[in-house]
Amino acid sequence: MMTADELNGYIMHYLEEDKTHTAIMLTGEWGSGKTYYVENILVPFLQREKKNRIPLLKKGKENRCVVISLYGLEDLSDISKSIYMELRMKALDKDSEAVSTGKLIAKTVAKGIAGKFGIDVNMSEDDLRKIYSSIDLSNKLLVFEDVERSNIEITKLLGYVNNLVERDGVKVLLVANENEILGKSPESFDFDYNKLFSENPQNDEEQCNKNCVPEEVQKYLRIKEKTISDTICFECDYCEAVKNILAVFKNEKLKEIINQDPRIIEQLALAVKDSCHKNFRTFIFAT
Repeated sequence: MMTADELNGYIMHYLEEDKTHTAIMLTGEWGSGKTYYVENILVPFLQREKKNRIPLLKKGKENRCVVISLYGLEDLSDISKSIYMELRMKALDKDSEAVSTGKLIAKTVAKGIAGKFGIDVNMSEDDLRKIYSSIDLSNKLLVFEDVERSNIEITKLLGYVNNLVERDGVKVLLVANENEILGKSPESFDFDYNKLFSENPQNDEEQCNKNCVPEEVQKYLRIKEKTISDTICFECDYCEAVKNILAVFKNEKLKEIINQDPRIIEQLALAVKDSCHKNFRTFIFAT
């Protein structure tokens, strides 16, 4: 298991040094804190590093990370539109009055009324393609979250990602619950990648290995092998995560209880692992 700092360093190295023209994947169970890590740890870290290397960089001038949720998207063109809209919204947000006055910007709503920001949502597909081609993703990490919750066929999605990383040189991080993509629980079936892709099984074990894995899973794994170079299993620091969740509530009674007995954090972390089945959303609801 990597610490958050180690994971940050690994992703930074991928962003700046990797020459494989492949994507990487961060996988973990639902509610394990992947989105929290991306939004509250990874994105600020990448932005901080950018500013440290370019001291004169103005706040909000350039974003190192573009985060897109694939939740419910139906078509590959929806991904392109989401990337374009996210970049446009970032550019509009940084100088907007709403930001300077501390108002809450609901990006989901703002994207739904994009015409208000001078974006013609009725443009032809040809015009949209021209706009997409002008999007500059150099030196940026493109993060696709909720991969398993997309309505796009997974093999088509990986083909889209492969074009981004191999042909366009974009750096892509896929955030997913891969067990859901594979249609299995962690214990349901296992396989040897080398034996799985053997064209001529040498024995009954290798043949069984191929027969036990559904064809759609085999197809996914074949495409994944070409597109994704590394898969990191995500598991957070439970004690630190519990502290962060409790701090969000700003509840004096909770602070008093924790100050009286700091060991309660460890007890709550164990409760998240056991009673909550490592799902922090359950713990948040309980709190």
